Amino acid sequence: GDSSGLWSITGNTIHPTVKLNKLAINTARVPEENVMALKGKAIMEEIKVMFAENWPWPDYVFTDSYELKSLEEVSKFIIENGHLPNIPPASEVETNGIELARMSASLLEKVEELTLYTISQEEKIKKLTVQNKQLKKQEALIQSLIDRIEKLEK
Repeated sequence: GDSSGLWSITGNTIHPTVKLNKLAINTARVPEENVMALKGKAIMEEIKVMFAENWPWPDYVFTDSYELKSLEEVSKFIIENGHLPNIPPASEVETNGIELARMSASLLEKVEELTLYTISQEEKIKKLTVQNKQLKKQEALIQSLIDRIEKLEK
């Protein structure tokens, strides 16, 4: 392969020849807390994001201790803030971007909450369906009694 400075090339593969502390592509600035900066678009087959211990996967939504907000509370929050709870507002995203791991977890939290709301609504629909059938039977019985009364009065 070819070797020039910090990189060596083997076929179509580029390897660093020294241990790099920072990598900048199309930019000279790598913010202090980062090891790599890329200015421009990237195409990848797959990205794997490892979750930090301080940012849990949101299966906690399905625990008994999780306090699911009522839909009224969510509606009030949206009206007051213009975005969902635990989701950053557009202005923050435009300024700071998003962290894929945190956003993936936050979006899954919302999907899991929506699943719980849907299950709850399905249970209510089933109860209302049973009540509706009972009311229809009662309505038919009342109409039958009204018809009998009208015949007796004639």
